[in-house]
Amino acid sequence: MQGVDPAWLPDVAFRPIGTRRTLIRGSGPLVDTVRGEVAAACERFGGRVLREPGPCDLLLELDGDDGSEGFRYGRRDGRTTVTASGARGLLYGFFHVVRLGETAFAGEAPPALHRPESALRMLDHWDNVAVHPVMGQVERGYAGGSLFWADGRARGDLDRVRAYGRLLAACGINAVAVNNVNVHAAEARLLTDRLPEVADIAGALRPYGIRTHLSVTFAAPVVLAGLERADPLDAEVRAWWTEAAARVYAAIPDFGGFVVKADSEGQPGPFAYGRSHADGANLLAAALAPHGGTVHWRAFVYDHRQDWRDRSTDRARAAYD
Repeated sequence: MQGVDPAWLPDVAFRPIGTRRTLIRGSGPLVDTVRGEVAAACERFGGRVLREPGPCDLLLELDGDDGSEGFRYGRRDGRTTVTASGARGLLYGFFHVVRLGETAFAGEAPPALHRPESALRMLDHWDNVAVHPVMGQVERGYAGGSLFWADGRARGDLDRVRAYGRLLAACGINAVAVNNVNVHAAEARLLTDRLPEVADIAGALRPYGIRTHLSVTFAAPVVLAGLERADPLDAEVRAWWTEAAARVYAAIPDFGGFVVKADSEGQPGPFAYGRSHADGANLLAAALAPHGGTVHWRAFVYDHRQDWRDRSTDRARAAYD
């Protein structure tokens, strides 16, 4: 049951915050998320969110917003303080206090900086929009169905997607790819006429600072637009990707970027046109660059048709070749 599974942040985890007086300084969507979390905890356990500066037990303060994700946590003179210069940092600082529980409100602690070791902390879902005849709804999905898709369309339960974003933020995750790297016919259209479904998912994840990414097929200009080639050095192909990226960002302003599996296990890629992986990746990077997006280029570097039982096969040599 969701209510008792600690992975889903049960109400009791918020009791230490919910019984106290909290002052929240700052503005913006993620600050609103923090304010909503604290207000809900106080409503359950009798605490207060202060509207005006005054004596408080917990101060959560956003000092500017430079996009950073670190925060300073400390305790002095009976007050616990979290300050951040980026909105995600304040969100992570809030969840740090939740994890500490009553310990966050005991003793003294000099201010200390907490910041992620890695800028990108991403989950890559192998979820299929349409049920695959062999792989099912989720490729290698041993733990249940997809949070995002069911029977060929987006799930209508966005509250569950939002709850997932909340869980990810509590773990420090900041990015998600919502579909399988093996892009089939239905998934390819998420880049064009089915983009509103992705935008709805992104909207549910956004309040917790999760940037949505999309797996796309390298052959999209052929599959979706009817172009004759997907050659990364072709001007018409480059123009198509530029327009496609612009449409995505018009619908999802904080979109993270594309995940691409190319020239691997039958997936199309630049080798078909005598081009390199650099040529292929740079094609998409050029389309995303004006919007600040990232290409996650995924490619096998050996012959995937090798028989693993054949001990004479040297995969290290195959990778070199």
